[in-house]
Amino acid sequence: MFNYPKKIKEYRERKFLTQYELAKILNVSYVSVCRWETGRFEPTMDTKKKTCRSL
Repeated sequence: MFNYPKKIKEYRERKFLTQYELAKILNVSYVSVCRWETGRFEPTMDTKKKTCRSL
């Protein structure tokens, strides 16, 4: 199984982005990014695709 919380945080930090900046790029709320990284929620398939293209 793919570990989304860990991977999203790794990719974000590799690009030197804050959670707020990533949220802005993906057009989601800062809270959403925070929840993804803590594992409380998983991004939608569309957001996963945007994340791959953005990062």
